Amino acid sequence: MTILYHYTINGLLIESGYAASPVDRLPYAVEAPFNSYLKQHKPICLPDTRVDLLRKINSWVDGQSGQCIFWLSGLAGTGKSTIARTFAGTQSQRGGLVASSFFSRGGGDVDHAGKFVTSLACQLANSIPTLHQHVCDAITGYSDLTDRSLREQWHQLVLCPLSKLESTGYQALPEIPIRHGFYQMPDEEYQSFMLHNISPSTVDHDIAIFVEDNLKLIRQERSLDAGWPGEEALRYLVQAASGLFIWATTACRFIREGKRHAARRLDTILKSCGSAGTVTAPEKLGWV
Repeated sequence: MTILYHYTINGLLIESGYAASPVDRLPYAVEAPFNSYLKQHKPICLPDTRVDLLRKINSWVDGQSGQCIFWLSGLAGTGKSTIARTFAGTQSQRGGLVASSFFSRGGGDVDHAGKFVTSLACQLANSIPTLHQHVCDAITGYSDLTDRSLREQWHQLVLCPLSKLESTGYQALPEIPIRHGFYQMPDEEYQSFMLHNISPSTVDHDIAIFVEDNLKLIRQERSLDAGWPGEEALRYLVQAASGLFIWATTACRFIREGKRHAARRLDTILKSCGSAGTVTAPEKLGWV
């Protein structure tokens, strides 16, 4: 199918057009990629934070390990999504990312897996020119493909096109290092990393950088004293976070939204921390 556009500039009629690809017909979740419009203000890791973990993930990408999946797991609030966005952005800048998909509870099309496979297939087809025609063939060959199970969609839109690349001699395409994981899984088929196994001192160091950076911004916005809030306050906030970035994020947002009462809000949190006893960070979130 060819789509034509007609428009006029200074009285001159201009026609342009392009041949629509079958890939354009696939249902697509625009919010799925790491760099989608709705994610443009989502945080990424600050410089000098999560250094060892990001180095570990990048080493896995660049290495020759047969482990074709890196499974990053951790408790809620430990920063999995932020780490994933940071990693995706780095790989994109290096030209090593062909597709990304982020789920979000209550996020419309990314709240479920209904458009996961088709969105991934679109990105793969558009990122790897030699794959595009194979995906198109799958779409035209099965007119009801998008109504089939996710397993069938995965097989026809992802596995088969990638296997055809391999059959034509693309055994070592650097831009799709994960593809081998689709058909020849070794005994140890994935590499896993649990965030809660990171040394508490390392996590506290990263949270301290995050909190200090946010409080510096608040200090500048509200023209507070140069020494605000002080080392002791920073230490209390890091300790209160108990290793949870989500607590630190929520606390900093609470302080910043206080505007001219920012310092007072910080004092409120510090007093709560002082009387918390053995209360956990997730329970403290209800106070903020």
